[in-house]
Amino acid sequence: PFPVSTLSFRDGFSPMQPSIVTLASVNADVLPSWRAPATGDGAVHLVDLTTGTFLPVMADLDAHPDAAPATLIVRPQRAMPYGHQIAVVLTTEVTDRPERFDALLSRRAPDDFRQHAEHYRDLVDQLDELGIPANDIALAWDFPVGDGRLPLQSALEQVRSPESWEFRRVRDFDTDPEQRPLDTFRGADGLFEAPNFLDEDGRLLRNTNGTVRTEGLHTAELWVHIPDSVADARADSVPIVILGHGLFDSVGRILNRPGDTHPWMQVANSGGFIIIGTNQGGLDFPDRATAATVAGDYGQMPAITERMIQGQVNQRTLVSMIREGGLLNDPVFLGASDQPLGDPTQVHYLGSSMGSILGGVALASGLEVDRGLLHIGGSSWSTTIERSALFTVFEVLIEDTLPDPRDRQQAYALSQLWWDPVDPIAWTEELAGTPFLLQENRGDESVQNIGTRMLARSLELPVVSPLVDLPAGLATTHAPLEGGSSLVQFDPMLGIPPDTNRPASLSGAHKSTQKWPEVQHQIRDWLMEGVVRHYCGDTPCTAETATVPEAE
Repeated sequence: PFPVSTLSFRDGFSPMQPSIVTLASVNADVLPSWRAPATGDGAVHLVDLTTGTFLPVMADLDAHPDAAPATLIVRPQRAMPYGHQIAVVLTTEVTDRPERFDALLSRRAPDDFRQHAEHYRDLVDQLDELGIPANDIALAWDFPVGDGRLPLQSALEQVRSPESWEFRRVRDFDTDPEQRPLDTFRGADGLFEAPNFLDEDGRLLRNTNGTVRTEGLHTAELWVHIPDSVADARADSVPIVILGHGLFDSVGRILNRPGDTHPWMQVANSGGFIIIGTNQGGLDFPDRATAATVAGDYGQMPAITERMIQGQVNQRTLVSMIREGGLLNDPVFLGASDQPLGDPTQVHYLGSSMGSILGGVALASGLEVDRGLLHIGGSSWSTTIERSALFTVFEVLIEDTLPDPRDRQQAYALSQLWWDPVDPIAWTEELAGTPFLLQENRGDESVQNIGTRMLARSLELPVVSPLVDLPAGLATTHAPLEGGSSLVQFDPMLGIPPDTNRPASLSGAHKSTQKWPEVQHQIRDWLMEGVVRHYCGDTPCTAETATVPEAE
């Protein structure tokens, strides 16, 4: 069982709420795909009853080998507006009208559903007036959309800049060259304290009205990377970039590679900025046991999202330390001539994979940065997570306790209500307020393109040309592009995952472009100048047109 009492503050479903229905039969040939979602045409409709408009929608059959033949999942393809009433409509092209629904509309409602008959007859009449003939409707239902972000919003309102931090280890690599990651002048790791919102079991300390409360302090990790290129920079001139990491990783693991260098460290060296990072929570490297526990008991899934809320608090606290808390006055940030390096007026964000998804939340919820770079990011956790190549091992555990595929689909759909606070697609109106660049790898097997394009469509991002392919519902723009948010595409040419709700096979497409100079130059230019440049000439950036380093 899920802790549904923690949702009592909500007055509606998620802006990306999937719907599940099992039917006697389904004509799969007429279902709209995510690559070409239907908007007012086709056999499946998503209707904003509040405005009388049609929203983009896809529908697919559960592709699990043990699934019932006709378990249909209907998914919005852009964020549905808060406070609006939404209808899902299946036409007779999809399926025959179920007997009970036909009886209801024919004023022969089943006894156990009679109290709802008038509502559904009114719904069908309203849909008929909007252009969907009543005789063509096989099945329709409706629901309200409500805002579920209150737990994170209330936590962030309570963040204050800490007065102290502690560096446990500072590494000047001129005295320890064997442990030196390439391009590194100094590395450091330590701890700082942020407001704590978790109990001893890692669950949010909730109030009855849906807000959360703080008790004590949460000890958060602190990592710093200062590249060689800024060691002699003039005082107080070096920008800061907050780093967000991928699934089951950590900033510390990225920055501590003796004799090696991560692509983001290469970008820091060429771009001339300092990297600082902290815990994101929920699915970090130390959270692997929590993920396994959740997979074995999916009702504990909010343990992940609630730790992510604490992670957002950690990041907000860290940026406050940089901007106004004096962190950059620490001796760690002194250059080769003992000059203070960091400039607290220039702070940006760089996130990849999970760090890109959670970075979108951070940008939208008020993280005080000037620009964001969201590399291989996406949205709509409940839709994308089971498509990820990384989901395979967890699905095996979930199947042990939820052996019925339909139960699993209902659980995944329900889980979106807890994902909302840490899903950027729940923050689209606010996300439009901070300039960011969203980078997509075509055929990404871990953060699949469906989630990237749902976010881009919800924000109406322009796609920078020359592009790999134009997502439905979006327009193009041209580089160089200054200031405004946009979507850029890269194609590692490693294949396209099947368009089903099944874990993809590992192809390497997810991380394959991080070392491309064209990608790194684009990241550097955006973060340091706020300009999107295209480095593959007159052609899209692909494995054939980009400078692809040889495999190690």
